[in-house]
Amino acid sequence: MTLEELYKKVVEIGKKADPRSAADIKRFMKSRTEAYKKLKTTAEKELFRDRLWNPYDDTRIIFGEHKRKVGVVFVGIDIGTEDLVLISQLNELRVSKGKKPIDLAMAHHPEGYALGGLAGVMDDIQVEVLRQAGVPVNITEKILASRVRDVEISVHGDNLHHTMDSARLLDIPLICCHTVADNNAFQTITRIIEKAMPHTLQEVVDALMKIPAYEKASHHFERPVDIQVGSPNSRAGKIIVGGFTGGTEGNPDILEFAVNVAGVGTTIDMHMSRKHRELSEKHRLNTVVANHMASDSIGMQPIVDMMRKAGIEVIVGSGYIDAPLP
Repeated sequence: MTLEELYKKVVEIGKKADPRSAADIKRFMKSRTEAYKKLKTTAEKELFRDRLWNPYDDTRIIFGEHKRKVGVVFVGIDIGTEDLVLISQLNELRVSKGKKPIDLAMAHHPEGYALGGLAGVMDDIQVEVLRQAGVPVNITEKILASRVRDVEISVHGDNLHHTMDSARLLDIPLICCHTVADNNAFQTITRIIEKAMPHTLQEVVDALMKIPAYEKASHHFERPVDIQVGSPNSRAGKIIVGGFTGGTEGNPDILEFAVNVAGVGTTIDMHMSRKHRELSEKHRLNTVVANHMASDSIGMQPIVDMMRKAGIEVIVGSGYIDAPLP
């Protein structure tokens, strides 16, 4: 399989798990085509090119020839310069033992211009997730807008070239699979919760702890699924998987409307800021936080399974928890 073929398969996996409908994605992509027509410079058009077919700005080939063959992949949650150096050293060992070298580094969290595109996946997906929960789109759009801008500004000063340059200098192709994987995790957690129909927060925890990745995480961390607002006996009420996909954490000010307009009683997230937790307490919203690395690994697992099925050897590291999906 070539790097380009793998990239396209990854995007298709993300689209199948997208909270939005096929019609919603088609509408979203049509708006991008119209935006492309308004671009004037070659540089703008080149940077925009993948957006004409890939709806996830944080899922990109960061470095590597698209026609390069892929037979061995190192998969990690975060891949930086140190991980690329590790891969380079692993390749020396592998070649000395007559094994094929690692052809590709695959990260979950975005690097390079994929990180620069993080804000681009927030509004449409988060608005849809909250719409399905019962929050009107006009409320979410207006509250989320300031958070999207904050994320744009926060990555503007980052060294987006750092890991990309390291991959180039070491000649190790690098791809990031962020929202694609988060979509998978969102669907898996939603399916488990809908099937379990938990009445209390403890029952939410129990249902999630049956997922192999969280059970495996429990061997290293206490409470990989943690009740952070509420108590084990608190009634869960209406549950949403609110903090799993859509780039990064949205504007916590939306929690007031999730509770008072949509009637949400419990939200499940994979990480939570202090402000998010404080506002959850203020609005009496139960919150359950599921281990970040395990949650991201759940999202990456369908991609890993696809590669293994295609005959690609997968080596895992950098926080990835290799465990079967429920």
